Amino acid sequence: MLRLLGIICAITILSCQKPKEKDPEKYLLPPSNVSEYEGKYKEIKERLFDRFLSDGYVISRLNDTPYHLGDSLLWTGILLASLDCEEVEKSFNGLTRSLDEHDGFFVRFLPLPAEYVGGREVSWDGEVGAMFGWASLWRRCPSFHSQLREYWEKHKNSVENANELYPDTDARLVSGFRVPFDSISNKLGFNSNVSNIRMATLGFIMDRWTKLIVATKASCYRIHLMTITALTQDLIDRPIPSLWKNRFCNNTNGLGLELTDLYCNRSNFKEFFEEFEYNRWEYKHQRCRQWETPDSKEGLETPAIDYLILYKLAKEGIQ
Repeated sequence: MLRLLGIICAITILSCQKPKEKDPEKYLLPPSNVSEYEGKYKEIKERLFDRFLSDGYVISRLNDTPYHLGDSLLWTGILLASLDCEEVEKSFNGLTRSLDEHDGFFVRFLPLPAEYVGGREVSWDGEVGAMFGWASLWRRCPSFHSQLREYWEKHKNSVENANELYPDTDARLVSGFRVPFDSISNKLGFNSNVSNIRMATLGFIMDRWTKLIVATKASCYRIHLMTITALTQDLIDRPIPSLWKNRFCNNTNGLGLELTDLYCNRSNFKEFFEEFEYNRWEYKHQRCRQWETPDSKEGLETPAIDYLILYKLAKEGIQ
């Protein structure tokens, strides 16, 4: 492990030195002109409010029945970053109710389906989504600061005491991906800052994982989780070091991952808007166009939060 850290330190030597004052604009996502898609964004929001929320959690529907609830925490966290501040209360309250009812832990869905009780209450994916939503609300919505701080402290203490994302499960923050958890804790005033060497380690892991996924043509959902992890770090002013961001972006160029394209400042993210069809994908930004195919099926209706998050981030950027 020490040898690995030494390699990372040698490659990213500036990351291992005392932090220097940097221009924060270097790391912010610039806004884009997506005004022509505003009407569809509003239409999809109303559709979601009408059919795809259950006690604040985002759902899909299969033959008009709530479906794919195991990923609801992930989708709900993304939704928090996709709406205006005055529109998020219902979904935010859904997540805080999870923390109240489960002793400071997030769960996939409320009420928790029986199939997820007894070791499958939460996943790393869901935690990544929740952290993304938390960071977005903190940056954009000052009126939520008190609640965000109160509930994050409760969550932080529970996770650290259990050393798991939920007691008696295998769900843990994977390796370097503990960084956003600790970065949010620091931003909200609960612990010391994340070191530069840990930031470089996260960047190194992202680089290795993306290269492996591309080489093996594996499912790209992990690249999506890395993308929203990187966006989370931007939102809390602790961005991925530029060397590792550039490598991640080079690795993912041309894969057809539009949210990742937006993060990497590639204008072709707009292809998603031009080609959008309801219910074709459950969530497009986790599927590589190069080798993955639409994951819809007969009778499946999807909430289209892939459209909402891409539009919201493209329109407003991270300012």
